[in-house]
Amino acid sequence: MSEKKIGIALSGGGVKGAAHLGMLKVLEEANIKVDYIAGCSSGALMGSLYSLGYKAEEILGYFKKTSLKSYSKLTLSKPGIMDILKFRKLLEPYFQGRQFDDLDIPLIVLTTDMVNGRLVKHERGNLLDTVLASCAFPGVFSPVTIDNEIHMDGGILCNMPVTPLQEKCDFVIGSFVCGAGTSNPKRLNNSYRIFLRSAQLLLEQSSKPELEKSDFLFRPEDTKYVGFYDMRKIEATYRIGYNHAKENIDALLGLLKQKSHPF
Repeated sequence: MSEKKIGIALSGGGVKGAAHLGMLKVLEEANIKVDYIAGCSSGALMGSLYSLGYKAEEILGYFKKTSLKSYSKLTLSKPGIMDILKFRKLLEPYFQGRQFDDLDIPLIVLTTDMVNGRLVKHERGNLLDTVLASCAFPGVFSPVTIDNEIHMDGGILCNMPVTPLQEKCDFVIGSFVCGAGTSNPKRLNNSYRIFLRSAQLLLEQSSKPELEKSDFLFRPEDTKYVGFYDMRKIEATYRIGYNHAKENIDALLGLLKQKSHPF
């Protein structure tokens, strides 16, 4: 019997993406070998660091000790209120100029080609540039130029990258952390919050076709209480993802055994 390959699709969701780390920690504890990862936006960031060989708790520790405040100054000369390239200094020590070919786990990162209006699947090239582009949420961060093309958040066109894994893997685990839920009316009190709320609703609705393609789906509902960029809740969000995955890991293991997957 040939060994079957397991892929993991990681959705976008800003700080909500820390829940992916909690899920990955549970997979580590269950000795589930990950053969492929696909991600967009924060899913691309978490997935790339994991693919580089960092463990889930190591990545969490990095974000807990990192302050984004000094790098979040507004930019007036670029099409976004924050210059995403300012975050490069935070991430460079961990990426160290790595290419996709240097990864321990093969990775697909999704971006949106803004000029040609197409979804781009990246599996080669400079890893950090591609991840920064995938995290460039429109209206908030400035875009990133890759091969003379303007690229932004892959979630614009596909916030749940299950399909790219189906041709490479026998079993795809989805991790969706971008549930919208309901909102407190008192928080919808300015144009920025209205914009983020609208984007979250759109991302959830547009992800539904991909969610249904997962062989198994982790979907922690409590991430709806976490703001896209609320770094104060990063550890709590990790716990949300961990607890949800812990509650559902037996169901996943049972399904994998039915599929006769050799660990």
